[in-house]
Amino acid sequence: MKPVVAVSGILDTKGKEIQYMAERIRLYGCDTLVIEFSLGKQIDEPWVDISLSRLLEEVGKKPEDIFSLSRGEAALVVTNAAAKLVGNLYKEGRIHGFISYCGGMGSSISSKVMQILPLGFPKILLSTMLHNSAEYIGEKDVAMMYPVTESGLNRVSRQILNTAAGIVAGGSKAYFSYTDEQSKPLVAVSMQGVTTPCAQYIMKRLDEDGEVDGMIFHANGEGGKTMEAMISEGYFSAVADTTLGECSAHLLGGINNAGPGRMSSAASNGIPQIMSPGSVDFSSFRNRGEMGDRLNSEIDDGIQGRRAHFHNTYCTICTVTPDEAYGLGMNFAKKLNCATAPVSFFIPMRGWSAYDIEKPDIKKGWAGPGAGPSWIPSEKNPRWSFRAERFTEGFLGNLKKDNQNIQVYQVDLHINDPDFNELMYCDLRDMLKGKWHKGKYEAGNKIKRIF
Repeated sequence: MKPVVAVSGILDTKGKEIQYMAERIRLYGCDTLVIEFSLGKQIDEPWVDISLSRLLEEVGKKPEDIFSLSRGEAALVVTNAAAKLVGNLYKEGRIHGFISYCGGMGSSISSKVMQILPLGFPKILLSTMLHNSAEYIGEKDVAMMYPVTESGLNRVSRQILNTAAGIVAGGSKAYFSYTDEQSKPLVAVSMQGVTTPCAQYIMKRLDEDGEVDGMIFHANGEGGKTMEAMISEGYFSAVADTTLGECSAHLLGGINNAGPGRMSSAASNGIPQIMSPGSVDFSSFRNRGEMGDRLNSEIDDGIQGRRAHFHNTYCTICTVTPDEAYGLGMNFAKKLNCATAPVSFFIPMRGWSAYDIEKPDIKKGWAGPGAGPSWIPSEKNPRWSFRAERFTEGFLGNLKKDNQNIQVYQVDLHINDPDFNELMYCDLRDMLKGKWHKGKYEAGNKIKRIF
């Protein structure tokens, strides 16, 4: 038996290109199943395996039903039918890869279908629509390839289609023959560059333990969305959410915004989690121009805690004010109040990222000069962050006192301090081994359980 690749697209506009690609896939050792997503007319060609008529049977429609609709409305019907059909083909083990050659409308249909296929299943979107790549990829491992040309077969397009055929054929063969001999429980870990020491320390300790695999997600917006989706789908035994900066990005409108659903899946699905407000001290923007008038005005006016800092050519950060930190604390508490599994929230009072630090410390990620751009010292304790104090007030004031699954530690350390990272790991280990209980690691004023 050979692997089978589902080859799809709007055949009444890109039929000859998709037929050619299917021929090349077969040349590279796979069988094909050509599926028609046409919107204007059914092409009725013998090389089409699943016609538009057959596809629409999935939703009780006929081609003439959609031809009388607007193109957008017809696309929605075809999308629903295709998702149902392809989902069943996957469940029955009849396909081992999926590729689609598309313009705008085809990309909209095919990308939605790809979202129902699991991680690891080969999904190739050959699309002219580069500007919408994030929307098309979503939370899945879709490989997006630019075909250069909208349509037509010539010496350039044939070579591109041939390469795409080789990619999906190779991926489908690999998927078809793959078996995982080391299927350990998984722990999700969130990380940004400025919290790397923290997340990597936890990963190192998980590797040393040898009983659990860690999976790091870049907290850049799409990473958080994907992690939340995978938590909901039951991939993880626990979550080490060390980096919650996607939440401050949602507040300020930054590029690493993961949307309002961030920080919700583990609590609502009964998954144990350790947490810290990593990189919540700022949000990333491409440049100051994209921060908008309000943020730029507050930066120029010297509002406490509102600063801009150039990170690299494609990223400038805008820091979070203490009042915003208070509001984020309130929001975090409301998201966690529904938790039915252990939650340990660790607040590092000496800073939340490499940018949020009292003085240079290369091991913690800040080479200087001086304090990090996010740093605001507390008046009561100059070695503590005023932002962390305000966050703590908002957080504690909104946690449900009767939820015995939540504990909060106030820790006199920086987030990238190895002692802080070890504390988080030990609590995570207890959760994984069923030995977790509140206050186990309290140690005077250095590590104080405050909830």
